[in-house]
Amino acid sequence: MSDQAPHADEQEHEEHEHEEHEHDHGPLAELVTVRDWLRYAVTRFNRAGIFCGHGVHDSFDEAVWLILGTLALPLDRLEPFLDACIPGEGGIAPPEARPF
Repeated sequence: MSDQAPHADEQEHEEHEHEEHEHDHGPLAELVTVRDWLRYAVTRFNRAGIFCGHGVHDSFDEAVWLILGTLALPLDRLEPFLDACIPGEGGIAPPEARPF
């Protein structure tokens, strides 16, 4: 084993790996249903003061469009999916946990 500190790119990879899974055990782990994610997104959008001007009128409409679109669900039918559970793997990752 080497006494040298890890290379910067190795350290960055380790930090990035931790960031991707940080939400698995924190408050975001409680976001289970479409309704949970919708409530979370609207709150985050309102706190951020986003501007909605490209086809949606408010933070709620923007969140619905993004969540349903991400899950490949019909964009005009929210109600039947509100209490659907989103699986942990392959579900929605919050922006801070996305790799890009």
